[in-house]
Amino acid sequence: MAQMVCSICNGIKEYKQGIGWKCNSCGNITVEDEISESIIDKLDKANSFRERYFFKEALEVCNRVLQENPNSQEANWCGLLAEYQIVYLKNDKGIWTATFIDPDANSVPMNRSKYASKLNRVQYDEMLKIEDDRQKAISEIAKIPPYDVFISYKRHTGGSTSPLTAEAEWADELYKLLTKKKLRVFLDKYSLGGRMGWEAHIFGAIRSAKYMIVLGTSNNNVESPWVKNEWMRFAYLQKIDRTKILSAAVPYSRFPDRMRLDENLRNTQITDTDQPDWKDKLAKDILAVVDNSARPISLLLSEAEEQIRHGKFKKAKALYDEIINRDPKNVAALWGIICCKYKAFDNYDIIKSRKMLDKFAHNEYSYIIDAGDDESDKKFYKIKDDQVKHNKNGYDRPNYLAYRKNSKVQRIFKICASVVAVLAIGAFGIYSYFGISKPIKYDVENDKVTISGRSLFFNLVVKELDADTYNDLPIVRIDDGVFKNSGLTSVVLSESVAQIGDSAFENSKKLTELSILNSSVKIGDNAFANCTSLETVEIANCNYLGVNAFGSCRSMTELKLGITDSTVIKENAFSGISDSVIISVPSVAEKATGALKAEYPDIRFTTYTVDRVEECIYFISKLSSVSDGSDEDIRKAETLYNALSQSEKAQINNYGVLQNARASYDTVAAIKAIGTVTLDSGNKISAAESLYGALTPEQKKTVSNYEKLTSARAVYDTMVLIADIGEVGLYSEPKIIKAEKAYLELSYVQRDAVTNYPALTAARISINKILSDAVIEKIAAIGTVTLDSGSKIVAAESGYNSLTAEQKSSVSNYDVLTDARAIFDVMAAIQAIDKITVNSQDAIDTAKNLYSALTSAQRLKVTNYADLADAEAVFPVVSLIASLGAVTAEDLEKIENAESDYAALSSVQKAKVGNYPDLTAARAAYPVVLLIDDIGTVTVNSGEKITLARNAYGELSASQKRALGNYGLLVDSEAAYEVVIKISEIDSAISLGSIQSIMDAETAYSALSAAQTKLVSNYSDLTAARSVYNVVRAIDGIGEITVNSGNAVTAAQNLYKNLADNLKLRVTNYSDLTDAASIYAVVALIGGLGKIMPNSLSAIERAETGYASLNASQKAKVSNYSDLTDARAVYSTVVLINEIGTVSESKGNAITAAEKAYNALTASQKNVVGNYDKLADATKIYAVILKIKNIGTVTLNSNASISEAESAYGGLSSVQKESVSNYSTLTTARAVYNLENVIQNLGSLKLGSGTNYSFKTLTVNNMVAELNNSSNINAVDSVTRDGFNLYSESESRAFAAAFPNFYIIRYDVSNDPTNNKTYSVTSLCGSIGLIGNVTKTFTNSQIKFENRYSDVSLELCNFNITSASGKPAIDASEVSAQYTVTLSFVGSCTLKGASGGEGARGSNFVPTSSNRTGTGGSGAQGGSGTSGIVGNSIKLNVASSALVNIFGGSGGKGGAGGNSDCYEKGLSGNGKLGTGGKGGTGGAGGDGLNVLSVSIINFGSLIITGGTGGEGGTGGAGANDRDVGSAEPDEGGNGGAGGIGGKGGYGIRANSVDFKNNKISIVGGAGGNGGTGGKGGEGDTEKPLYPNGSYGGTGGTGGKGGDGASSINVACNNANLIAGNGGAGGAGGKGGVNRHNANRNGKNGVNGTTGDNGAR
Repeated sequence: MAQMVCSICNGIKEYKQGIGWKCNSCGNITVEDEISESIIDKLDKANSFRERYFFKEALEVCNRVLQENPNSQEANWCGLLAEYQIVYLKNDKGIWTATFIDPDANSVPMNRSKYASKLNRVQYDEMLKIEDDRQKAISEIAKIPPYDVFISYKRHTGGSTSPLTAEAEWADELYKLLTKKKLRVFLDKYSLGGRMGWEAHIFGAIRSAKYMIVLGTSNNNVESPWVKNEWMRFAYLQKIDRTKILSAAVPYSRFPDRMRLDENLRNTQITDTDQPDWKDKLAKDILAVVDNSARPISLLLSEAEEQIRHGKFKKAKALYDEIINRDPKNVAALWGIICCKYKAFDNYDIIKSRKMLDKFAHNEYSYIIDAGDDESDKKFYKIKDDQVKHNKNGYDRPNYLAYRKNSKVQRIFKICASVVAVLAIGAFGIYSYFGISKPIKYDVENDKVTISGRSLFFNLVVKELDADTYNDLPIVRIDDGVFKNSGLTSVVLSESVAQIGDSAFENSKKLTELSILNSSVKIGDNAFANCTSLETVEIANCNYLGVNAFGSCRSMTELKLGITDSTVIKENAFSGISDSVIISVPSVAEKATGALKAEYPDIRFTTYTVDRVEECIYFISKLSSVSDGSDEDIRKAETLYNALSQSEKAQINNYGVLQNARASYDTVAAIKAIGTVTLDSGNKISAAESLYGALTPEQKKTVSNYEKLTSARAVYDTMVLIADIGEVGLYSEPKIIKAEKAYLELSYVQRDAVTNYPALTAARISINKILSDAVIEKIAAIGTVTLDSGSKIVAAESGYNSLTAEQKSSVSNYDVLTDARAIFDVMAAIQAIDKITVNSQDAIDTAKNLYSALTSAQRLKVTNYADLADAEAVFPVVSLIASLGAVTAEDLEKIENAESDYAALSSVQKAKVGNYPDLTAARAAYPVVLLIDDIGTVTVNSGEKITLARNAYGELSASQKRALGNYGLLVDSEAAYEVVIKISEIDSAISLGSIQSIMDAETAYSALSAAQTKLVSNYSDLTAARSVYNVVRAIDGIGEITVNSGNAVTAAQNLYKNLADNLKLRVTNYSDLTDAASIYAVVALIGGLGKIMPNSLSAIERAETGYASLNASQKAKVSNYSDLTDARAVYSTVVLINEIGTVSESKGNAITAAEKAYNALTASQKNVVGNYDKLADATKIYAVILKIKNIGTVTLNSNASISEAESAYGGLSSVQKESVSNYSTLTTARAVYNLENVIQNLGSLKLGSGTNYSFKTLTVNNMVAELNNSSNINAVDSVTRDGFNLYSESESRAFAAAFPNFYIIRYDVSNDPTNNKTYSVTSLCGSIGLIGNVTKTFTNSQIKFENRYSDVSLELCNFNITSASGKPAIDASEVSAQYTVTLSFVGSCTLKGASGGEGARGSNFVPTSSNRTGTGGSGAQGGSGTSGIVGNSIKLNVASSALVNIFGGSGGKGGAGGNSDCYEKGLSGNGKLGTGGKGGTGGAGGDGLNVLSVSIINFGSLIITGGTGGEGGTGGAGANDRDVGSAEPDEGGNGGAGGIGGKGGYGIRANSVDFKNNKISIVGGAGGNGGTGGKGGEGDTEKPLYPNGSYGGTGGTGGKGGDGASSINVACNNANLIAGNGGAGGAGGKGGVNRHNANRNGKNGVNGTTGDNGAR
């Protein structure tokens, strides 16, 4: 997915389809199509420039993008931010906020915003708000004098309410310290206060400050957003103005090196806040910079050290002299001066040289002692003592001791003489303490390092030397005598060390091990002489071995000396070494070895072989980096490669490195050829760049001096920019700045290479003078300040502000400009006053304050000061007139006072009173105000006063009218008067016709304002008229009187009642209300009759009485009178219906009479018969009673009449059915008819008595008596149905109802056969019993419940049964789940499901000539065991004397695997014969119970057990080797794997269970055992031709045991639950034997694993 950097937060923006570019950090979205990677790279580069405050460069990149895509939102937005120097920072709430770098930048334009996204535009608006505040603050900032110091720090640990940081306390203390020294210090806490535009104030302070100090206890605080923003701004300004100093104060304990700081701070002065006096030292340095316009001493020291590092001692000396002039006792500067004198790179160089030390001790140290404290003295003399101690031959001890007699030296020496004190400092502490940077001195030349010396304390800190690189540059040489007399114990010199100087390690008597890895090293004379402890030496390859190089190395035991015949070995190289040493030399160096043996005949030499290929690879590997000195190494590697054979060359896996090195060397040489960069170096640099550009990426990596090329390019480009400045003129500033910027971006080393830098400094001096002179001329052009001088002053100020601080200092007449600005501002402020108005106070105050701030000389030049004095005199009069406002009756005194003050003014001042017309208007308006106030409350008599006031108002001018304070009262009075008149015109007697006048008055009143309504004096008359009218309208609204008129009558009565007595007289239709009340009383009585019931007579009579009391006109208005006459007619019919009573056969006449009376009524009268439903019910019920009565005696022919009666009865409601008094006659008739029909269809029923099977036949005539006499029936053996079927539910229930005692069928099973017996339970109803007099067991038998339509029970006693194959012991599955099958165990019983059959055996493999061997077939799975009981809803009752066991059947054994076999001629030798077949899986055990639901009531003992899983089948045997004619016999086949044991069955598998009592045990079936692995095939069944015969086959793996089952598959209680155990794993098969060679018997098979136990 494409990504780019966010313009706001520098997070990652990703392109998302349908959304655009969205930032994952701040959420910024830009709606823009996906753009190319090249544009993304450019935008990222632009954002990178902008983040580092390189706004110009950022803008250039954005403009290039816009040339490719003018509509790019990102480019437009980033360009906007760069053009106006905007960055985003997080505020305290973590919100990204736009902020301006340059407070003097122009206002942000709108031309780019059209391309901004919605979110960008929101942010853009925020910038405009900031811009507004900023612009307001800029003018205020201009008045603030420049700051000397800016303190930058993080004030709070978190948000603005969080605790203060340690830096906040430092900042306060530093602020107080610096302000006491009369410095202007910016610290936000004191400097901002409540200023508006605080951000602009901060930026203004940053721009003006000469010195910024950054405080920080941690890098997080130094890098916090606003702190970093401040010092990054200052660093940006510092690049333009070199006089600005950026410094930091941090604890060294938390910043052990500067690398943790940003590069802008890393190279500045760092003050250590761990030092107790750091604030005083820092203040001293700041004061020096501010007062002397000089760089801080710390910065001067840093620059001087940099000059010394580059060998420029003269420049360094000048810097040190400047420091001594400012701080004569600065010890570091004194040391530096001495180093410059002796051209020493540090004080270590002085100590190293005995000659230099003598001169230094006698000539210079005296004035360091005078300048320094005891610590500096200690430093020197500790060094001197150690040198005397360790270099006993290297110093003039008498002179030195004599010199120590100096009194001050003696005092210092006493302090430091103890060696223990030296050691207590600690080895590396000595170097830090003495200012010595390292124990080993390194010289660098042409990127190669030479070890040229060591410190006196080297032996204290260094025991092992591993010389490889220094500052990533290779160490190539060790100078003469560097480590002579060292305490080194081990030395390893890397491949880069090519030369070891004379006596380099001589007399290092603790040295025991030496390794020199260079392939062509030169070892100087006496290099390792007298290293008496040196034991083992390894030299990779030596081309020169100096005189006595290893002389007197008596302890040497092993020396591996890599030499060639061309190696130069000087005399006595190994003189004085032990004869027991063994020297190993390359076998190819025969000539050189011979010479050594001749010189040292008593030493033992051995040879070793050098692998030419490895040697070549090794030398090529050294060429990974190519330098200008690599030519020899390249040629050597090429020589070695060319000497190889073609096959050897093919083994060189890094030949490409050699090719790259040769290709790269020309580039390296070209870069070296550039040399010192001059203005003529362009072609050389371009040529080198061209060569480098032509290299492959891999070859470029080997160019070791590429940095020299980039450095040369940077230096050359800078020099070209300087040269391009040419003759300095007024418009040369951009070129100079560009050159300066390029120069500042160079490193110190690169800057030194810019040979025409003086031309740049000269150009800077020239342009400063040209620009400052131009400003001087502009200031001089101002001349005498007048009100027309503004443009000249602005031009001069603009020119001055565009200057740098250095240029500004050259403007000699700047005070003339400041005077002109101050005078002009006062004159402009006075002129701005103009005519005096009430708003002129601020302008007057501003002018006064500006004038007061002028000097006396400046005040004399303000030519319009008299205007200011007049304004001050006039303004009180203007204010008094303005205070009049709108004139009221109380303002007379104010008017008179204003007139008096105005009269006292001069004529000139009067002309400046801007609001004098307001005073004359107030005087004219005052009489009219009094007339309006006199109107008062408005009545019908107020018309004359209102007209008088209106006429007076009309005579006023427009301005006089505006001065009128109570004109609104006049308008209100006029409006109120119109309403008063309308109210007075309403009639006294209110009728329906009065509404219009009332509404007109109300409309007029509602149109008034609140103030106007208060003026209407007769408003109560209007409300009274409205109240009376509401009563009149309510009476009229009653209309025709009906039963629903009650509310209307009552409402009208209540409204009338609430009127005052005088208002009631105004109700013109009150008589209509009294009539309505009387009529409604009668209408309500009639309406209340409703349905007429036997008890309605009194209500009818009351309504008739009320109606009679009305007059004729009122009676005519009784709208429901006909309902009263109907009620009177209906009442007699209601009485007849009521008299019917309970319906019986005798109520026929009463029902007929009621029906006749009802039928005689009209339709409307029938509707009010309240008890008609009773008449309808009686009619229906009576008809059913007659139908039942008509059935008569029941015969086989009675079915039609019974059915007719039943049909009629069925048509009745439930309530009506209860009133059929002879319903039992109907049910009896139906039962008798059904019984007779059953008997008729049964024919005969055979009954047996006990066990004698004597039967008798029952006929229809005696069947009822016989069947109901249970003593006559002991058992029923069978029923001859003769086509009669009692399987339907209705017939079964009818039979049971007819013969309630015929419900038990018991059967004695004692004499039945014991096998193959199926008992079909087909009883008509009730329960069945299988009862044995003695316990009897039945096998291959089953109890089967056939499909039926009722609950069924079965008693079992002394009855054991094992079911037939594939069948459960008891099968009740055909009985629907809605009926319950109850099994009652009255005696002990055992029920067991059938076992599953054994699986079929796998087929044996039969070989043929074309198919000589193969695998036996797999055995089939064993059959599953059946369940003990299967059904739906099962209930088990176990009597206390019963012991009941229910078992699931066991699973069948898996079939055995088939055997493999081999063709009689085998496989023709060395073959593997066929494997036996895999045994079949054992069958699963059956469940004890497999039902939908089961309920168990147990008083005896009940155990329900799942069936055991079947055993796995045995694996088939592997094929025997039968090939007797082959010399290479075949290996016997492996035995087949045993089958997996079957899974055990559940004790109970059900959806729900309910157990009573707790003697129930439920046991899960155990898993079957795994099958035994098959036997491996035999090897060599006949005598073999092959001496050892063939191997026997491996026995088959035993089968895994079957998993045990859970006791039950659902949750239950009141039961002992036992899970089934997993089956045992089968035994591994026996390995096949070799009858002729027991060592070749096959391995036995692995035993199978045990199955998992079931869950409880």
